Amino acid sequence: PAPPPPPSAPPPPMYWSAVTVGHYHACALRAFDGKVECWGQPLTMDNYGQLNAPEGAFEAIAAGAYHTCGILVGGNLICWGRDDYNQSSPPPGKFKALSTNIALHHSCALREDDTGVCWGSNTYDQQLVPAYEMLAISAGSEHTCVLNATGRAQCVGRNSDGQSDAPNDTAYSHISSGH
Repeated sequence: PAPPPPPSAPPPPMYWSAVTVGHYHACALRAFDGKVECWGQPLTMDNYGQLNAPEGAFEAIAAGAYHTCGILVGGNLICWGRDDYNQSSPPPGKFKALSTNIALHHSCALREDDTGVCWGSNTYDQQLVPAYEMLAISAGSEHTCVLNATGRAQCVGRNSDGQSDAPNDTAYSHISSGH
């Protein structure tokens, strides 16, 4: 008789290359195949679909309160979850980076040409990011902050507590807008 076939290789261990957290959910990007897995508690009154990550190989992910966005291999951007302000309906085009934070009602990303774009709620003009080359972009609750090509910070949107008064005399390497 023929010898038994060799045992199949075990699946690769679960290593994550990124993790992101929303209000009641979290998602992680698997390092070995780019698949996104999400977990958490669906809202008791309504499930916005924030746990239903689409199929595909992703390069980056970022969660908002009840939605998540990801950049697929090749630069296409897709979002899932709550979309009552169109925060899960990104514009067309190719993208290279997501906002370091994604807000409750708006989302932002960097296009391949390093310009920023935001979509969703614009109640406080938080989508009106400058039209220049950026290093990073971050969507806060009702404001957005960016780093220009020299690392200087600039913010737009609601400024009720000074959250959009970024110091502009220092160069930064990262930016993160909070609530």
